[in-house]
Amino acid sequence: MDWNGLKSFLAIAESGSLSGAARELGVNHSTMFRRLQAYEAELGGRLFDKIDNRYVLTPLGEGLLEQGRQIAARFDEIERRLVGKDVQPKGRVRITAPYNIANRFLPQALGPCARPIRRS
Repeated sequence: MDWNGLKSFLAIAESGSLSGAARELGVNHSTMFRRLQAYEAELGGRLFDKIDNRYVLTPLGEGLLEQGRQIAARFDEIERRLVGKDVQPKGRVRITAPYNIANRFLPQALGPCARPIRRS
């Protein structure tokens, strides 16, 4: 099953239109139309009826909607857990503070974060 097809289906179901779904996914209207046609052909049935310029779910589409939302939620969860795992912050941090705060509070607050300064 094509993930882009499922994402497109969900976007159309949420927005009720091809143009709204296309805007949400950052593609053009014709791309959304082609994705919907290909996905319906893959599944072997129509997912939407077009009524008064709105895309309304068919019984097949209604059956797919909740499962599709669950799949999308799992993909979002995977992305949240994995994205950024291998990216660690690095570089120099500079803090600007008034003299009395810099001398009285910052050394104590930043002590646990400090690394020894290497002089070349």
